Amino acid sequence: MFTRTIKLLTLFIVVLIIPLACEDLDAVFVDCEKCFSDKPEYATVSIRFTINKENPSVFYTLYSGSIECDSVIATDVANKSVIKWDLEPNRTYSVVAEYYNGGRFIYAVDGTHLKAKHNKSSCNYDCYIILGDELDVRLKY
Repeated sequence: MFTRTIKLLTLFIVVLIIPLACEDLDAVFVDCEKCFSDKPEYATVSIRFTINKENPSVFYTLYSGSIECDSVIATDVANKSVIKWDLEPNRTYSVVAEYYNGGRFIYAVDGTHLKAKHNKSSCNYDCYIILGDELDVRLKY
């Protein structure tokens, strides 16, 4: 009897958790203060870099789509650990950062699909939330 109850409880928990595992948790737990009443034409994307003594500035290239598509939006130099770009939602973006470390070049790559998702249930009003608004090309030691 006890093992049957545990099995049923486990099955119940799995049935509840599996649908959430495929969802972006940012879409489930919405901060209504960061919600837009109108669909935004642009969303702010943060790109994170490693700025240190060996790399006081980092050369980077921002792409629309994947880096293989070679659709360059911009090439620039970051002097801060976080920079921001206003980009169109519902598109894919990628970034490549070039670091110098221990006498050799290291390239860090990241990509995201920037989405403006319509939210009907989390706030007291229909709104749009932004998902995929961070790119992280920091060095991982």
